[in-house]
Amino acid sequence: MTDGIDDDQWYYNVITKQVERRGEGKGTDHLGPYPTREAAEHAIETVRAREEQLKREDREWGGGE
Repeated sequence: MTDGIDDDQWYYNVITKQVERRGEGKGTDHLGPYPTREAAEHAIETVRAREEQLKREDREWGGGE
């Protein structure tokens, strides 16, 4: 651990489409942190699933529009 930040966290770079550790690439291009490399590899699928869930919840809350 460095400066109170966990170095074992992983990020998905949306520009390069590569998994990176903290400090690699520009932070503005990253999704994460994720606890494992494998979780970061599936970042796009995770984001899509969350977005679909939020859309479903919005439709249910808004009366199914």
